[in-house]
Amino acid sequence: MHGSLAAKQMASFSLTAHTMGVPLPEGMFINPIDTVNKQWRNYLAANCGLDEPLGLSLYVEFCRDTIKVAVTTASHLNIFRLKPVIEKLNQRQVGLGWLVFGIINSATANGYPIYKIDDMASMASNVWYNGEGSDEAVAELLREYEGYGPEVTLACLKDENLFPWPSDLVKAVDGHEWMLGFWDFDTKTNRPIRRGEKPKTCSLKEARTFLKQPRANQTLKAVVSNALALRAELHRKNSKLIDAKRIIEDVVDSETDYYPVVGASCAVVWDQHEQLFEAVEHSEESDMNSGEMTDVIYTFSADPDQESQVTELIQSMQDFVKRHAAISRVLRYFPKVM
Repeated sequence: MHGSLAAKQMASFSLTAHTMGVPLPEGMFINPIDTVNKQWRNYLAANCGLDEPLGLSLYVEFCRDTIKVAVTTASHLNIFRLKPVIEKLNQRQVGLGWLVFGIINSATANGYPIYKIDDMASMASNVWYNGEGSDEAVAELLREYEGYGPEVTLACLKDENLFPWPSDLVKAVDGHEWMLGFWDFDTKTNRPIRRGEKPKTCSLKEARTFLKQPRANQTLKAVVSNALALRAELHRKNSKLIDAKRIIEDVVDSETDYYPVVGASCAVVWDQHEQLFEAVEHSEESDMNSGEMTDVIYTFSADPDQESQVTELIQSMQDFVKRHAAISRVLRYFPKVM
């Protein structure tokens, strides 16, 4: 085939991916780079489904002597309500819902981006509370900042400051304060302790027993089955996703620079979302206004002339798709905030 060196490298990359289980797209080959990206879009859709609910994009770019792949956040963000499904699971088997809840929370391993409940509570704390986690402590901070005396009541301060207060976040999670990740300092042990009591989960053995029950609800069985599959994927030791670079090389000038990633694949809330997601909007707006942010989640790169590097790059991309698909197959059973 005649053509530029870059075009030949793209064709070689597509063929190698094809032999590794990423089928070439059908139809006419208009140009190499479009073929490469269509090949991976098809692979993503085949693994996650055409209606997959997670908002990330994968782009392949051929630069001088380098193949670069970037996974970026998308502008649309689905928000999933966990309460309806988790409570049904707990009704069928004590602690089964909390097991699934914990697996979903752990899906952010290796930097996979999900706005979790405790992440959003942490954003609220950083934006409004200066690290505090109770209404009274926030009120004291505001009195000190504004120069108010103790006669200015908590109710008056709430009327003046309409952001979601810690008690509003507790209401948003139906009193499950442990979900927020707020901490108190225990003066007896000189250690921080998580606020609220975390409920016990059932064992993996009990979850697998639930799957064997012939009369169990098929949808709930699918949730548990896919959650256990996600857990197995998270613990897979040969995944290349662990080695992915989270900050794109030409964004960071030195080892001490840090650019926050704006966006995620989705957000999960317990039931109400307004109070928690307001913190996300304020936090993202602050990052974007600073001009020091990126929407790049992962980057992978390889020298196109090094066969071993190209193979490892493709494996890394496939491992990202496997993780993405495993999370997608769990969350598609949870209702979205409309």
